[in-house]
Amino acid sequence: MGAPQLIKGVFNSIKTNNTTNARAVRVVSKRATDIAQDVHVSKDKEKVQRLVQSVSNLEMQFKPPSENNVLDALQPLQHQQRAKAILELNEQLNEFKPPEEGEEERLKDAMKKDYAGLQKDVTRLVQTTFEGLQQIYDLLPSKMDMADDKKWTNEFAQIVEDPSGVQKVEEAMMNFLQKMEELRESGPLDAKVTIAVVHMDKDDSEVKKYLLDPQQRFSDIVEMIGYADDEDEDIPEFWIKTLDPSRNSVTKSGEVWELQPMRCRLRDAIQKATGSDGKSLKVSIVLQSQDYIIALVKDDTLEHTRSIELESKKGPLAKQYLATKFRNKSIGRVCNLEDGSDAANLPLDKRRFEPRTNALYVELAST
Repeated sequence: MGAPQLIKGVFNSIKTNNTTNARAVRVVSKRATDIAQDVHVSKDKEKVQRLVQSVSNLEMQFKPPSENNVLDALQPLQHQQRAKAILELNEQLNEFKPPEEGEEERLKDAMKKDYAGLQKDVTRLVQTTFEGLQQIYDLLPSKMDMADDKKWTNEFAQIVEDPSGVQKVEEAMMNFLQKMEELRESGPLDAKVTIAVVHMDKDDSEVKKYLLDPQQRFSDIVEMIGYADDEDEDIPEFWIKTLDPSRNSVTKSGEVWELQPMRCRLRDAIQKATGSDGKSLKVSIVLQSQDYIIALVKDDTLEHTRSIELESKKGPLAKQYLATKFRNKSIGRVCNLEDGSDAANLPLDKRRFEPRTNALYVELAST
């Protein structure tokens, strides 16, 4: 078998096992094959032997990937070793024939693209691991958000910049998979919760129930519950009832309605909602295009809530406005829910009330 066939055979083997450095291998393969043809014509056995040995040394860096390795398709730890071996082979090829014009630049460009591709793959792996680890964080008592954990974010940022450190990702991924399997066996990952959604400002609002994953956030379910399909429609805001006597000194229950951030997970809301059995949650939604507060309204013996719009300028007096909102009722006591102070003659604007809080208590009576 001649030198060209030997060299082609070696590079075919490399290409079969190659999961990294693909562009650089193609460039150096073409150059080595062309040189092999020249060496074959010269019939210089010593040169043939040296050329085959040089290419065989490169082949040693491209062994078949191991089995059961989460990084089989990536092999990032070998990328730098292979890049170094490719450069060494290219230098050795210079001993047989000087590089043609543009060859060195083509190799450098190919190696840059290989490295950029590696960074992209590592970034994808890091992101997957990051999201997986966040699921574990969500099940811990602290419920820390990994985005706020500088230790992890800094390490992952360094890994993306330097893929040779990706063994940290592999270790984290393996630990993650093991932990998730344990959690599946013990049950918490399979649990679903029932979310009952009603419209706060509609007395005849239909209660819609959904069976959801407790790891979902409120932002995940906006479209699911049938709102915000239209670009002109307000995005719903979610309120739950929770216990906080420091914000309600008026009623014996000490309960207040609290706005839930879009990033809040359902499981966290369930844990702090009053009357929850841990498997269900009642949510009231508000659709408002301007700032508002929530009023806890006592209507005879029943309690319910209403959103009250706030003006950006001086607003109407609270009692006067409430008389227009509850036309078939007489307005009794109007006070601040937090401290019980009279609020009947306070203007409904942002100077007096903090937007998106359960700020008012109102008593109604039949006329």
